[in-house]
Amino acid sequence: MQQPDIRILLVDHQELVRRGLQRLLDDMPRLTVIGEATSADEAVRLARSMKPDVVLMDLVMPEIDGLDLVPQYRQQEATKDTPLIVLSTREPALLRDRLIPLGVTLISAGSHTEPGGYTGQGTDDLHLTQRGRRVALSEPRIDSE
Repeated sequence: MQQPDIRILLVDHQELVRRGLQRLLDDMPRLTVIGEATSADEAVRLARSMKPDVVLMDLVMPEIDGLDLVPQYRQQEATKDTPLIVLSTREPALLRDRLIPLGVTLISAGSHTEPGGYTGQGTDDLHLTQRGRRVALSEPRIDSE
């Protein structure tokens, strides 16, 4: 029996970024973008109603910092267990201590890869989509690369 598609909600305030991620994910088998949000309020509302398998979100949002948005997902009954993948170009050490305990997978433009759900520089399209599959399927959040 074939597993169902992994349903993804994209969250980024920049249309160009959302389009790029959409195109990347469209080219990958069994990954389906089911919705897009451009604001924190819309992201939480869509996550509650659409119940995606994974939320792929930018850390930098105009009205709220992603560090403050993650607890909003975790406080909602419908989204408290939804896997979150956060994309960031910020210093990973500052983020890791706040996001990893909340069950977030952090993909950052940092300088290396460490255990605990953090992927550093060199993250390519294939790596991002493989990470998304592992997170959606509740596989370990530790890279061995």
